[in-house]
Amino acid sequence: YVIRAHQLRRSILRSDERLRNDYLSKTAIPKLHIGGGWRRLDGWLKTGLELIPDVMRMDATQRFPFRDGTFQYVFAEHMIEHVPYQKGVHMLQECHRVMRKGGVIRVITPNLAAILGLYSGDLRADQQKYLLWFCQTFVPQECPPNAASAINVMFRLWGHQFIYDEATLADAIRAAGFISV
Repeated sequence: YVIRAHQLRRSILRSDERLRNDYLSKTAIPKLHIGGGWRRLDGWLKTGLELIPDVMRMDATQRFPFRDGTFQYVFAEHMIEHVPYQKGVHMLQECHRVMRKGGVIRVITPNLAAILGLYSGDLRADQQKYLLWFCQTFVPQECPPNAASAINVMFRLWGHQFIYDEATLADAIRAAGFISV
């Protein structure tokens, strides 16, 4: 009920539209930040699904509420892995549509190869340290503190839908219309 009340209030007050219009009227080099939760970057229009103050609510799997060629930069941080592959491709197509010619996109997401690399028997010291920290921090006590548990948590704990490796993400970015990847 509380979430719906906040959504209704934002809709009535046109908060998201005002955030967008105010930002775009005050910047010469518009920058769009998609996802990333509560983390904010100075000078960027922050968007996300969560109802966060001063964050424009936007479902990145739908058509973006911006004109073609609006942004010089787009930054998608830990978002694309939370949607099914086809919706991720659609999001990238929308990023391409709203970017200016010569614009730059940066997509940050977990790397499948790095995650699976934790399962190899011959881990480097930094991988061992990371695996130990990850198990102590995120793996439930009822599970063994090992690579198999860590990998399962990485895939399931945060609602990940599709984990990309570098080649698959690069192909999706090209399919969205980007030339230089």
